[in-house]
Amino acid sequence: MPKVISKDIDSVNAKLTVSIPVSDYKPAYEGELKKLRQKIDLKGFRKGKAPLGLVKKMYGEQVLMKLINELLDEEVNKFLQEDKDTKYLGQPIPSEDSPVMEFNLKDLKDYEFKLDLGKAPDVELKGLDKKSKYSKYTIKIEKKIVDEGLEALAKRFGEEVEVDEPIKEGDRIRAIVTELDGKKAKEGGLVTSVVVLVDDMDEDIKKKVLKKKKGDTIKNINIYKLDKQLTTKEDIDEHLLGLEEGEEVGENFDFTIDEVIRIKPAELNQELFDKAFGEGVVSSKKEAIEKIKEPLIAHFDRQADFIFAEEVREKLLKKNEFEMPVDFLKRWILMSDGKMTEEELKEQLPVILESLRWDLIQSMIAKSADISVSHEEVEQDLIQKIEQYYGGANLPEGILNSLLEGILKDENEYRRVVKGIYDAKVMGVIAEKVKIEDKPVSVEEFEKVIKAFNEKRHEGHDHNHDHQH
Repeated sequence: MPKVISKDIDSVNAKLTVSIPVSDYKPAYEGELKKLRQKIDLKGFRKGKAPLGLVKKMYGEQVLMKLINELLDEEVNKFLQEDKDTKYLGQPIPSEDSPVMEFNLKDLKDYEFKLDLGKAPDVELKGLDKKSKYSKYTIKIEKKIVDEGLEALAKRFGEEVEVDEPIKEGDRIRAIVTELDGKKAKEGGLVTSVVVLVDDMDEDIKKKVLKKKKGDTIKNINIYKLDKQLTTKEDIDEHLLGLEEGEEVGENFDFTIDEVIRIKPAELNQELFDKAFGEGVVSSKKEAIEKIKEPLIAHFDRQADFIFAEEVREKLLKKNEFEMPVDFLKRWILMSDGKMTEEELKEQLPVILESLRWDLIQSMIAKSADISVSHEEVEQDLIQKIEQYYGGANLPEGILNSLLEGILKDENEYRRVVKGIYDAKVMGVIAEKVKIEDKPVSVEEFEKVIKAFNEKRHEGHDHNHDHQH
């Protein structure tokens, strides 16, 4: 029977010795050769009748190597699974003094393997008590933002009406444009009807158009600057002027306003609430305001949670600078990556070690709180994300299930969702243990906070990037 002996070198390094005696692998080895003999078809012999000695000579080393490696993996995995009290980092790697594996088919022998293991240090986490203070932003949605939301809602479900009043932002204009030759209409030049939104106009042209009304003419505008959304000459020619391929016009035109269309906002009544939020969901302006606030609060809360989580991570990493099996990890990373050079590793090591330390801090917290993530939780999280993506709509069950099934098949996406739920649960445990002070801010103030936070992170990434290259 294989024998596995573990020996601690220090608090974060251990050595594993795995002994595999001949008596443990010889019967399986001979059995594999016999099975192989039945399958192979060698020239000069009937299928399955090739001499066993010849089969051994041709394939014996390959069969033995595979078998010994499988036995070794099996014993190592069994040991790691049974040792539930220790958290190991990376995977076991051959010790530098492990004997070279040789296969002598004429003289089968006992095998001994030495493997190095990296261990997580056994530490008590600091900074997880009510003395540890953190601030968390709470965002106040001001009346101005709510009013803008109500206005946008009324416009979205409003009706288009033609007006004779002076033009305002948000209006849509239909105009007759006349190609010019100097200051006069060009003989045989282009005269056509165009439609443009005031908000899409070039700023200089917009200034001239505002306050004008139906029937007024703005002289000598550059037609190629009329609509900011159409960025090339070809776009203007095709989509605004309707020119055929090869047709050319000058750039100067008179612009005569033929029609002004304005959205007349819908009244804030039950009919609008039913259209906007679903029948009977909202029954007053006050409730409509709460509904408008909901996605805004959710959006800002997500950002506030992210900033809080980053602050927690930063502080806990500073307070818990425990020892790590650095030499082991360097060897393991170089072996498992295969492409990374020693120079690249040297440059990236601080970031890698910090990430590993944070993983360890999280796993210690998760273990103490018995945190796990179930398949059902992954499904629920994905259903919520799918519905959010489709504007909170109740999708037909068939479509929802089809989208869900597609995402669940993607292993990377599945792992990403599991990680997101796990991170949130760990952060929930931390939030219960520490003292959190709410920091109320306006939307404007919070946007400045976000900007500064993103700039700081960007600088950190740039520093790491420069460091890595």
